[in-house]
Amino acid sequence: MSEILIYQNENGNIKVDVMFEDGSIWLSQAQICELFGKAKSTISEHIKAIFEESELDKNSVVRNYRTTANDGKNYDVEYYNLDMIIAIGFIVRSSTGTKFRIWANDKLKEYITKGFVLNDERFKNGNSMGYFDELQKRLRDIRISEKFFYQKIKDIYMKSIDYDPKDEKTILGLLVEQYLAFAQTMAMQQTPMYMKDWIARLDAVISLNGRELLTHAGKISHEMAIAKSELEYQKFKDEQKKIEKIQSLKELEEDIKRLK
Repeated sequence: MSEILIYQNENGNIKVDVMFEDGSIWLSQAQICELFGKAKSTISEHIKAIFEESELDKNSVVRNYRTTANDGKNYDVEYYNLDMIIAIGFIVRSSTGTKFRIWANDKLKEYITKGFVLNDERFKNGNSMGYFDELQKRLRDIRISEKFFYQKIKDIYMKSIDYDPKDEKTILGLLVEQYLAFAQTMAMQQTPMYMKDWIARLDAVISLNGRELLTHAGKISHEMAIAKSELEYQKFKDEQKKIEKIQSLKELEEDIKRLK
């Protein structure tokens, strides 16, 4: 069942969640009325105006569904797709309509400024895998464009002095991205790969990036780790004593000044 939810989250940000059915969404006029909190007559006027102004083509945005009503009888009910729902959202005067326009304007501004808009959560939750593949392809086309390539190389050299060597999370993300690109290449070439092959290729990606491969269980024993932690804790305690001593001397000095 298709569903749209427009709301304001705990951080004060406007969110629009859409539940698609078979990759699309269709709402009846009654559902649109409920969504925007307006009477049927108001929504009807908006729909009529949208068609009269040729903003949308009725043949493209309207579909009839056989629906069972509360009286148990079947009726042909007009349903409207996402284009119509968005068009109504831009003109309807209600609290929900205002929230929708705030959200839409924010996304439009992001698109104009950045050149793209992404719904991060949908991609992270795996709800848009088809679109994710399309996104990856478009990004690859951009990356291999000559102008972008040379600009990126230039940026890397200009900013390399500012790179944070401790940013392991970013480094890990780049390694994963390279490995996934390799895996996709193997799949497209229909190259058979076994577990030992994947391990070897992963080692190759890590080595290519100048990272040392771990070929053993580690050189630090449990006893060495305990000794190191105790040493560091003792250093911390010694430092705290120095701070407390300085603080005590300052307090004593202030007390002497007050007595004078």
